[in-house]
Amino acid sequence: MCETIKCKKCGRKMINDGVTTVCDDCKRKSMPRVYFVIATTILIVGFVLGIILGATNKELKMTASKADAYDSEISYEYKEQFNSSLMFNTWGASFIISAILYSTGSTCARLNLLIDKK
Repeated sequence: MCETIKCKKCGRKMINDGVTTVCDDCKRKSMPRVYFVIATTILIVGFVLGIILGATNKELKMTASKADAYDSEISYEYKEQFNSSLMFNTWGASFIISAILYSTGSTCARLNLLIDKK
């Protein structure tokens, strides 16, 4: 019992499969936008996370003083300082991941243009 329904986005007729109410063309055209949104979100979150991780870095420093060979007093102290290398590593990783996702979305968009020309 195949019945035809209209797509909610474009109004084209399609066969009702009971699962989706959007045609395949509308799904195909909306896919690059999903990649662009995810890439932008990762870039923004990575930038903020890099600053947070760089600012909250604590370095453990051990100081030892020996009075004699058998008695030693060891003390530990945390020294807070901004870790710029951790920040730049986080920024670089988020930039690379978002660039890969953005290029994938761009490739999908260009392939959609090729499909539409035929």
